[in-house]
Amino acid sequence: SQRETVTLIGDTQGPPPQIGAIEGGFNILIVGSDTRAGQGGIGGDEAEETSVLNDVNILLHVSQDQTNATVISFPRDMVVGIPECPDSEGDTKGYSTEPLNVALYYGGLPCVVLTIQELTGLPIQFAGMITFQGVINMSDAIGGVDVCVDAPIFDPYTGLDLPTAGTHNLSGAMA
Repeated sequence: SQRETVTLIGDTQGPPPQIGAIEGGFNILIVGSDTRAGQGGIGGDEAEETSVLNDVNILLHVSQDQTNATVISFPRDMVVGIPECPDSEGDTKGYSTEPLNVALYYGGLPCVVLTIQELTGLPIQFAGMITFQGVINMSDAIGGVDVCVDAPIFDPYTGLDLPTAGTHNLSGAMA
C-alpha cells in the first residue's frame, strides 16, 4: 500500500503513537480523495481525470475517557472559509468561500486539516487520507462489505451486477 507523510505546522517527526499510548481525548480527520494518480485506471485515466478533491471528510472524536467516539461527516459541497494554505510549490493561497472539497487541491491534506479546524474550532491531532485503491484494499482486508438493496441493480459503467434484492457481499473494486 502507498503511504503519504504529511507534516503540519508545529508537528514533530516520527510515527504516530499506538492508540493505547494516547492519553485523553483526541481528534482524527479521515479524508477520501478522488485522485486518479497511482490508482491503476480506477475512476478513469489519470491524464484525463485530473481532479484531486477531498470528497469524503470525516472527523472522529475519541472522548477524554476513551470510552466512546463520535463521528461527523462534512458534505463535500458545503461552502466554507478555506484558510491560507501553502501549495506544493510553497506559495500561500487564501480562498475565502469555496466548496470544502477544493481544500485538498489547494494545499493537500494539511489544508483540509486547517480548513476543518477553522470550521469546527477543534484541534485535529491526527489525519489520514485514503484513495480508491485504499478503499479496495481495506474492503478486501475485512472480507468485503455487505450491501443490502431493495431491487436488482446493474451499473454498466462499473460492471456492478446485483441481480436480486437482498444482501450482497462486495469486495475489491465493486466495494
